[in-house]
Amino acid sequence: MASPTVNAVVVSQRRLIRELLGEHLRVRHAMRVIASCIELDDCRSHLANANLLIVDVAQIPAGGRSAFLTSASNKHPRLRVVLIDDSKGEFSVEDFARALLGLRRAPTASSELLTPLEMEVLLAVASGQRNAEIARRMRRSTKTVEKHRANLLRKLELRSVAQLTAYAIQNGLLNADAILARRQT
Repeated sequence: MASPTVNAVVVSQRRLIRELLGEHLRVRHAMRVIASCIELDDCRSHLANANLLIVDVAQIPAGGRSAFLTSASNKHPRLRVVLIDDSKGEFSVEDFARALLGLRRAPTASSELLTPLEMEVLLAVASGQRNAEIARRMRRSTKTVEKHRANLLRKLELRSVAQLTAYAIQNGLLNADAILARRQT
């Protein structure tokens, strides 16, 4: 059974935030962004077709925001609202994903099919390590690591390292910030 389409409206006065959130929703969560607005009032006409409203609260007065969201929720009861607040510098993509998806999903049944060595290779590949590094650390041959990597892709029905990384993050196996920190060093 196919999951229902999620039509999102993104509101932010910051153009880069609007673009990044739109891409994140489309690529990572297979959602459609039907409107990208600068002000709350600009998105009013799109809410009838939306079931998700994402609001970047930076530079939007709390009083006006609260009144708008109350009105929108009353008028569109199926509309889910996610507020993004990075004013304290503590907001991360993982916070956004948790707010967007609710509680973190348990790993899918396909990850239960992985052997302990395949799981170790999955975590190493997703964190940016090369086959030779993984082989040296695991005290295995590079060919063995390559075979585990091929088995991972087949079992999880994935095609790339990027998809493996996304799988590990979405299933709570890795922290996105830790991956980024490792790749920047």
